[in-house]
Amino acid sequence: MKKFGLPRSRRLLHHGAYMRVQKTGLKIVTGNFLFLFHQNEIGVTRLGIAASRKLGNAVTRNRIRRMLREAFRLLRPLADESLDLVAIPRRHIENPLSLAAVMRSFEELKEKYQRGETRTAERSG
Repeated sequence: MKKFGLPRSRRLLHHGAYMRVQKTGLKIVTGNFLFLFHQNEIGVTRLGIAASRKLGNAVTRNRIRRMLREAFRLLRPLADESLDLVAIPRRHIENPLSLAAVMRSFEELKEKYQRGETRTAERSG
């Protein structure tokens, strides 16, 4: 039976990778998500998800994570760019969140990335 999940090689797994993206990366804001990204030398685009407890209980956070991974797997946004990508759901995220809405956010990310609409990711203060 074929596995349809997102392989470990396509995910950010370590704290250091998240911190590098947050400190030295760029950001793009879409309706439901804040995306941070940084070039990597691995040759593939990897996804990391940072869902805080402010979004809701564990069931809600895990549902958002599953939808993000599935949309990333299906669309493969920026697949040939070799990026480490961290998706942070915004506090006012649609409820209930649909896969179509997440896919629209990834498409918006791709469009903004191609137009060069980025800002530095490092927080002030």
